[in-house]
Amino acid sequence: MESPLAWADCTPKDIRKVIPGFTAMRSGRGLPAWSGNTYIRGWSIGPDPVPYFTRVCYIWTDDAASKQQSVFIGVGAARLPPDHPYSIRTDICLDESGTSQPNYAWDNAAGAWRYLQCIPPDLSVPLPRPEWLEGASALIMGRIRGNPQFGLAAGEQLNLIAAQAPRAPGELAIFWVWFLESGIGVLFSEGNYMNPLSHSLQVIDYNVFIRDAGLTQGDFSNPCGWGTAAPPNMAGAHGHLMQVAAGIVDQTARS
Repeated sequence: MESPLAWADCTPKDIRKVIPGFTAMRSGRGLPAWSGNTYIRGWSIGPDPVPYFTRVCYIWTDDAASKQQSVFIGVGAARLPPDHPYSIRTDICLDESGTSQPNYAWDNAAGAWRYLQCIPPDLSVPLPRPEWLEGASALIMGRIRGNPQFGLAAGEQLNLIAAQAPRAPGELAIFWVWFLESGIGVLFSEGNYMNPLSHSLQVIDYNVFIRDAGLTQGDFSNPCGWGTAAPPNMAGAHGHLMQVAAGIVDQTARS
């Protein structure tokens, strides 16, 4: 980006012609946070060409009972079995003691996930806690209001938030997260800079983001458990889903 192939002057008016409703800004006010009981489902895209089914559960009570689990089901083309790309599962788990990352393979005979190994804690990337944006120099860098191409109703606002988290010496994680003004997540992306020749990017498109989801400790062990089957009113729905009161509704169809 220091030597772009092309560039052009543009004004906020020019940008709004391409993205109606967009406003550039820099603000640390109004940052969202995962609630202490959050359920997320979506699809992740990383360095591999296979999109990963993604399921995230949070129960966070700031004590020994706190737990977070991210489940990623999928395998890159370079790994076996190439004809069954969704037979490999990687979990990233967080509690008050730290981060762990167990791996599993699907056992057809047993009809269950078979544990393979656990990545050493020093090689596992810590997961974000619910209030992580507050400590990551996060800023709302732009807002999009009422643009139906982003699934927004008239007057509804989407905040585009940038944050950063230094890790190992010389390594920096850059995050861009999209949240509705109501605190409902839409998209999460993480780019890691290791050195000038080594970078990675992961994007999670949230299909379901439920605050105060009513999770229990029993919902964490099995990715085919709570929430994997279609919740009420969700069958055949198209678009980003959010919870209103006790129900789940289709917010607006997204392209």
